[in-house]
Amino acid sequence: MPWPWLIAGTIILALVATIAVERRRANAAMERLAIEARAKPAPSPLMVPPPAAAPVVVGLETGTIAKAIPVGDAPLPREFKLSPAQSEEIARPLLNRLLAATNDPERLACIAFPAKNTDRLKAFFARHPALELKALTEITKPVRCLPAANPQPLFDVATNLSADSSGILRLATSDDGELKIDWQLLGDSLEGAFAAYQKNPQAEPQWISLGLRRNFGFSEAPNLRETNYFFDVQGYGNGTDRALVQLPKDSPTGRSMDQALAWGELYIVRILLGWQPVNGTPRMTIINAVLDANDADQ
Repeated sequence: MPWPWLIAGTIILALVATIAVERRRANAAMERLAIEARAKPAPSPLMVPPPAAAPVVVGLETGTIAKAIPVGDAPLPREFKLSPAQSEEIARPLLNRLLAATNDPERLACIAFPAKNTDRLKAFFARHPALELKALTEITKPVRCLPAANPQPLFDVATNLSADSSGILRLATSDDGELKIDWQLLGDSLEGAFAAYQKNPQAEPQWISLGLRRNFGFSEAPNLRETNYFFDVQGYGNGTDRALVQLPKDSPTGRSMDQALAWGELYIVRILLGWQPVNGTPRMTIINAVLDANDADQ
């Protein structure tokens, strides 16, 4: 046989032998895997790791400090569902009864959360026993009332207390489920709590129900705008006591109010006001605010 055929035959035999060896190795490996699988015990339920716990969501602050903004899943209070006409049908008789009452129990029956407002109401009517209603007028500009942050019908209340100022009336669902007068807002606005506070830089911090709107603060120094938010604030219904108030950006209340208050909107909020020195001059500063319904009794 010629030598080329011998070489070709040798190569073919070598290839066949190599393939046979690799096949035996693969079969042996498969058999080992099958044996190990049969010998491995089934996993015990006790060995299965528990599902990861849901992360705990913590509000920005707790206690007396402004809390995180409510997510809005609570049912909307009844007062926010009324039209201005429906709201006035309830508010006007309540206000007339309040002003015509001759004793504190009769007056307390007209306001929301009477137990929490007894001292405020008694002190107010001790100072103003002959309060008379001059006019009750709808405030047509949309106003959002915190903590719900929804628009609500409001009314300008003109009385014999002052010819140049007026109060603000809104309805609130009381603890008995009935719609009554929000006395914190009406009492503060009628008596001019904010106007009086502006005149006393030595005053202690004070809770006041106020109307406010965001302000760019262009009249302020650039370094103050970097560290503060600014708001146009008013206590009277007609805004004759309007003033610019600051709020530190890095404060808990600053972070919360920055999220809660949109630009261009007018809000009613219960605010804790204080005086803080700025370049040696006392400035009105927002210290805290009721942004959570759980804190609405301040």
